Amino acid sequence: MKNLFFFILIAISPLSIAQDANEKIIQNDYLLAENYYRENAFEKATLLYKKLYDSSPFNTNYLERLISCYQETDRFLVAEQLLKNKIKTNKDHGYLYVYLGYNYEKQQLKDAAEINYKMALTSLNKSTIYAGVIGGLFKEYNLLDNAILAYERAMKINKNANYIFQIAQIYGEKGNYKKMFESYVEIVDSNDRYFNVIQRYTSKYITEDSENEANILFKKTLLKKAASKPKDVWNVLLSWLFTQLEAQMRRREFLSTTAAITGVAASTPLWLPEAFAGFDLENPGHYRFSVGDFEILTISDGNLNIRPI
Repeated sequence: MKNLFFFILIAISPLSIAQDANEKIIQNDYLLAENYYRENAFEKATLLYKKLYDSSPFNTNYLERLISCYQETDRFLVAEQLLKNKIKTNKDHGYLYVYLGYNYEKQQLKDAAEINYKMALTSLNKSTIYAGVIGGLFKEYNLLDNAILAYERAMKINKNANYIFQIAQIYGEKGNYKKMFESYVEIVDSNDRYFNVIQRYTSKYITEDSENEANILFKKTLLKKAASKPKDVWNVLLSWLFTQLEAQMRRREFLSTTAAITGVAASTPLWLPEAFAGFDLENPGHYRFSVGDFEILTISDGNLNIRPI
């Protein structure tokens, strides 16, 4: 029995070593291809991505990069033929139509592009398995309306699908803050464990100006939701919003006060008070006073140091 185990081990070891070596070659080729791609050396990147794709045709990352390389080197027909062949053998992979449509769009062939975008969206009627990929590609290509359509259609067909967060982000990119806040509120309504996540994302749009459009829209959205579907979480979010506004105003006051001492412009980012560290004072000395949530300490070497109280 021991001898049998020994012979099996000897037989397997070379195969394992060969496999490890092959994986290392693939990894090195991929890293080199990525480096060429980022340096806009698309001809060199094409050769490596073609090799990688041929060895692993189901790797969508290799496919996307190879198509992009063809497009960057004006080989649109090569990319088109590759995608059409891919579609023939993978008709249920609806995301391929997005690639093909964008390949036409890069050539200013708008009608052909739209036909393929619609085919990608229509493919969701049969299966929503690639909805995330289709929506993500539309977003990547800045086709934001199509991305929203893809996510919404998937959720309508598959009740278990949830792309509200992706939709909210897209509305934010489009500058449609009303729809964005409504989407974020719906996320919290469906599951309040997303509370902290929503706080983080909405805080990007809140300013110290209480009359700012985003501040007003968020407040109105919360008040409307609180009236139609009362929950403690809406009061918590409203309280958090007012706290954020107050904190922003304190930081603005902080900047205005310190600007006179340090000569630092009032436009210094509010969220980086530590950026003041290292500025030389015209009159070095020792000062100590507080503004809002911060205490200002200047030491004898002329550097301004700030710390939270």
